[in-house]
Amino acid sequence: MDESDQAIWESFFDQFDPPEELTRSEWAENYRRLSPEASSKAGGLFSFEMFPWQREPLNMIDNPEYGRMCLQWASQLTGKTETVNNIVGSQVYMDPCAILMIQPTVDLAQTWSKDRCDTMFRDTPCLRDRIKPAKSRDSGNTILHKQFPGGRLTIIGANAPRQLASRPIKIVLADEVDGFPASAGKEGDPIKLAEKRTESFSDAFMILVSTPLIKGESRIEREFLASDQRMWNVPCIKCGRHQVFSWGQVRWDDDDPHSARMECQHCQAEFDDTARRAMSSAGEWVPTYPERKILGYQLNGINALLPAKRPWKTRMEQMVAEHIESQRSEEERKTWVNTFMAETYEPPADKHDPHELIQRRENYPAEVPSGALILIKSVDVQKDRLEVYTAGFGIGDECWAIDYHVIAGDPSKRAVWDELTDDIGTEYTHEHGHILTASLTAVDEGYKRDMVRTWVKKHRGSAIAVKGDAKAGALLFRTQKKFVQGLRPYHIGTDTAKDQLFAELTIDEHGPGYHHFPLDDQKFGTEYFDQLTAEQCRTVYDKQGFPKRVWSLPKGARNEALDLAVYAKGAWKIYLARKRPNLDQLAAMLAEPADHSEPSAPVKKVKEYQLNPPEKPKGQAKPKRTRLPGKGFVNSWKK
Repeated sequence: MDESDQAIWESFFDQFDPPEELTRSEWAENYRRLSPEASSKAGGLFSFEMFPWQREPLNMIDNPEYGRMCLQWASQLTGKTETVNNIVGSQVYMDPCAILMIQPTVDLAQTWSKDRCDTMFRDTPCLRDRIKPAKSRDSGNTILHKQFPGGRLTIIGANAPRQLASRPIKIVLADEVDGFPASAGKEGDPIKLAEKRTESFSDAFMILVSTPLIKGESRIEREFLASDQRMWNVPCIKCGRHQVFSWGQVRWDDDDPHSARMECQHCQAEFDDTARRAMSSAGEWVPTYPERKILGYQLNGINALLPAKRPWKTRMEQMVAEHIESQRSEEERKTWVNTFMAETYEPPADKHDPHELIQRRENYPAEVPSGALILIKSVDVQKDRLEVYTAGFGIGDECWAIDYHVIAGDPSKRAVWDELTDDIGTEYTHEHGHILTASLTAVDEGYKRDMVRTWVKKHRGSAIAVKGDAKAGALLFRTQKKFVQGLRPYHIGTDTAKDQLFAELTIDEHGPGYHHFPLDDQKFGTEYFDQLTAEQCRTVYDKQGFPKRVWSLPKGARNEALDLAVYAKGAWKIYLARKRPNLDQLAAMLAEPADHSEPSAPVKKVKEYQLNPPEKPKGQAKPKRTRLPGKGFVNSWKK
C-alpha cells in the first residue's frame, strides 16, 4: 500500500474515532478560527477574553438536567451571534446530529448561512473537512441544507416552516425569536412546530436567542420569566460585594459624556471605565430561581468589554453619549432600551385623566343648549340591558352630552326593544323652546345581531345597525357592500374614531370640536368618565420595526361610555353624509324663539334646510361615428 492510499484510509477511519473529551468552550478556544468577515483578528483562535459570559451557556447545553435555554442579550456588545455560531460548530464536531436553525425570515436564514455559517466552516479546519462546499457536485449541501458525517444542519425562516415536516431534530436553535411571526400562515407557531420535531430524542435541546422588543409581546421575555433567570453578577472593586449592573448606577454631569462614571449599589463608591471593565471580567452567572429547570440568561450592554468605536473615548463615555442621543425621539429610545439594555420597551400611553373632564361639566340652560342642532342616539347591547346615549351636535362638530340611561332587560325579549322604540321618540326641549327628537339612532350589532337588525328594519330611515372595525387606518365609517337581512350595516372605524375623540377631549375652549358635559352626577358622574377614559393608546412597533398605535382596555375596566361616544360620533358623520344639512340655516331657525301659540311639531327632520345637490354639468354630446364603406372592421370607424 503506497502512502497516498494509506492517507485515504486513515482519513476514512478518522471519521469513526471517538470525539475528544472537550467542553464546548474548550472546543471554541482550541479549534474555532475567526473569519475576516466578522473579526479584525482573522485566522486567529476564538477567545473568551471579551466575552467571559459566553462560557457557561455553551457548556450547560451538555448538562442532562436541562433541555431548554434562552439568551436575552444586548446586541453586538455581548457576542450573541458568536455564541450561536459556537453552539453550531461544537455540535457538528463533538456530537454530530440533526440540527435546526430558525431565523425570522427565509432571507435572513440565507444571510446567516452565507455570512456566518459558511465562513465559519470555511475558516475552521476541523469543520472544513466535514462539510463540503455547497458548490461541489453531489455534495448534498445547499445554502439552507448542509450534510456532514452523522448529521445535518437545516436552516429555515420562521415565516415558511414547511421544511419542518417529518424531520426529527435533536438540537433547535431559534435566533432573534422576537422577530418571529405569531403564526407562520396556517402552519401555526414555528417554535411549537420545532418542539414537536424533537419528540424523538430524549436528550433534545432547544436554545432561544433574541434581543427583546415590546413589553407584553416579547417571546424572549416570556421565556426568560419562566426560566431560572441567571444574571451576570460582578464584584465591586472597592467593597467586594456583588451586584448586577443597571443604568441607574451610571452617573454624568449635565449632558457631558466625558464625566461618565459608575457608582456601587452598596458602598456608593464611584469608579471609572477601567474599574468597570475589571468588575465585568470577574463576573459570574447567578440564578434567581435555581429550582427551575429552564436556563435563562439576561445581559445588558453595560457589561461590554469591547473597546469603544472611537479610540479616544472610553466605552462608558460612549454609552452615555448614545443614551443622550436616544432621548431625541421615541423610536431611538426604544432602540436603545432593546439593543443596549436588553429590556423590553413599554411605549408611553395616551390616556385622559377622568377628573379633568369632570371639572369641565357645566350647567345647561335647557335640556338642549342653543349650539346643539341635531340629536344623535347610540345604543350598546349588553346581555342584560341596553345602554342609550344621546348627544347633540352642532357647527364644527361641537358636541353636547344630553342624556345617558339604561333600559334593563334581556335583549332577546321583545319588550326591551319596544321600550327602545318609545325611547327614540323622547322629546327634548331646546334652549329657545323648540322640541327636538333624535334624528338618527345607531345600534351596535356586536351582540344579538338578529334582534338588532329586526328592530332597525322597522325603523329604517331613522335607525342604523353599526359594527366596530378596529383595523389600523380604517375609515371612520363605511357601508357594508352586501345586503344582509335586507340591511347594509355600517362599519365604524373604532380606532380612528377614538383617535379623533381623544384629540377633541384635549380642546379646552368652547367652539369647534369641544365636548360639553352637563352637571349631572346621576347620569354623568365619576363612573361615566371612568368608562369614557378607560382605554389607553400606545405606540408599539411591529416585527419590521414600524410604529403603530394600539388601543387597549385594562383588565377589569369597563368602557361602555367610550363605545357609545364612538358610535355617536360615527353616526353623526353618517348623518351628515346622508342628509347634508345646512347647519347655518338650521342654527338661525332654532335661534328664533318657538311660537307656542299653536301646537308645535317636533323638529325631527331638516330636509328643508339641506343644501340642494349641485347640478351636474351638462357635457357635450359625443359626435356620432360613421362607418366608411370598404374598410376593415377596426379601421372603418372614424369620428
